Amino acid sequence: MENLINDQKEVNTVLRTTSDIRNVQRRLCDIKGELNSIEEIRVMFNEYLAELFISIRKKDGSDYEPISLECIRNSIERHLKEKGYQVSLNDRVFHRAI
Repeated sequence: MENLINDQKEVNTVLRTTSDIRNVQRRLCDIKGELNSIEEIRVMFNEYLAELFISIRKKDGSDYEPISLECIRNSIERHLKEKGYQVSLNDRVFHRAI
């Protein structure tokens, strides 16, 4: 059943989500020394995300456009949902991060 669901997903969406999560994970490791996967981070996740969105830059060092940051946030949301994370980034608990 899971293969059927995965086959229905847009290939570009899957690639974008995978790439964004890899970059977010790398950035969290750089700024916080966080080695756990993002779905395993519980206590400081809001603060980590807030700092991530303040400090994240493109490979050339320039700022992301606001819509690109929204796409990254949506990738994180999709990833967490796929991993069974019970909280949405739209919830009030994440007000600092978004």
